[in-house]
Amino acid sequence: LANLLSQIVRAKLAAVLLGPVGVSVITQLNSFLGFGQVIGGIGHASGVVRETSRAHAAGDQNELQRIHQTFLMALTGSALVVALASQILAAPVSQFLFASSEYANHVRLTAIAIPLAIGARFFQSILKGYRNVTHLAVVNALGNTISIAGFVYLVLNFQLWGAVVAIVVTQLSLFLLSAWTVARSGFRLKLSERGSLQILRRNVGYSIAG
Repeated sequence: LANLLSQIVRAKLAAVLLGPVGVSVITQLNSFLGFGQVIGGIGHASGVVRETSRAHAAGDQNELQRIHQTFLMALTGSALVVALASQILAAPVSQFLFASSEYANHVRLTAIAIPLAIGARFFQSILKGYRNVTHLAVVNALGNTISIAGFVYLVLNFQLWGAVVAIVVTQLSLFLLSAWTVARSGFRLKLSERGSLQILRRNVGYSIAG
């Protein structure tokens, strides 16, 4: 509900501050971000929740570390690949989205938010796996508040470019808030831990199942 209200507020503010053309551009860039998040996220969300919930219920800290290390390594690689590809293909992406390469640099800036969005969702999925609903709600509330305040300030001062920067700021704030909250919940990683292909294979099954 908080996310929905935040989206409505931002859409209304965008209509007032940017006009129809600006709203259209930001809508397309948000769609591009969402697409990049889906591709780079390799369907991890449900897998992280289920694997974390299972290991947490069993009290198996070693398994939790192995699960989180596996997903973090896979997501870091896939997110960076998608972000890099977006930088390289910004001109054709702009052509596809706007029938013009005029917004290629806007696409490049938005692409910076892709790894941040994937990381934020990863940590939020861990919170769901821990069934830490209260902290998750706090993260979303604070993130949405920062998002709206940042959007207004940046758009008032930098117009369309400000709105694009606000997309990145929103995902950065959600990433930092989510990571900090998970760290406070006892989340730890051992860099010496190796990932597990078996866990990733199970995650494919979760993703297909929805």
